[in-house]
Amino acid sequence: MSAKDVSKGDAPASPTTPSKKKGLFGGFFSFMPKFPDLWTPWRELVTASIVGLHDVLYAAGIKQNTYGYAIFAFTFLARSATLPLSWIQYSSTEKMKALKPYQDEIKERYTDEQTRNFMTAKLYEDTESNPLAGCIPSLVQIPVFIALYRSILNLANSKALEEPFFFLPSLEGPTLTDRKSV
Repeated sequence: MSAKDVSKGDAPASPTTPSKKKGLFGGFFSFMPKFPDLWTPWRELVTASIVGLHDVLYAAGIKQNTYGYAIFAFTFLARSATLPLSWIQYSSTEKMKALKPYQDEIKERYTDEQTRNFMTAKLYEDTESNPLAGCIPSLVQIPVFIALYRSILNLANSKALEEPFFFLPSLEGPTLTDRKSV
């Protein structure tokens, strides 16, 4: 406890006093069960993959800028792995663009909302298209790239990314000041 905390009159908790554990939002949702931490193993897998690519590149004879190339290679591999999902998303978007004139025609022809919704659903069924097909693939891709971001941040916090890469003096970035694990 710092001197600043003591000056406010806060007394340190005694080791014999049981501390009340506050749940999510100060105990308001304490009745809810705790979910297992699935995020940390996923982030550690991405971090280990980047470090593994770094080690492979270093062993292959690339001695400088190795982490930059490893991050680039991992990002390329991740984008390649999610390319089928991106393709589904893009093709769904194109289908929805092609159906837009028909949707506008249905909107003009039918004033009753229930009939309009039924006809729009029939249009989707007849053309075998799904308006949510463009959203779902992006939801699958989000955890991959959030884990990549967090892994790079943790590597920077552990001072592993202090080497330069092309025109960047350091892969840590200019604004990294607090060395905390995310």
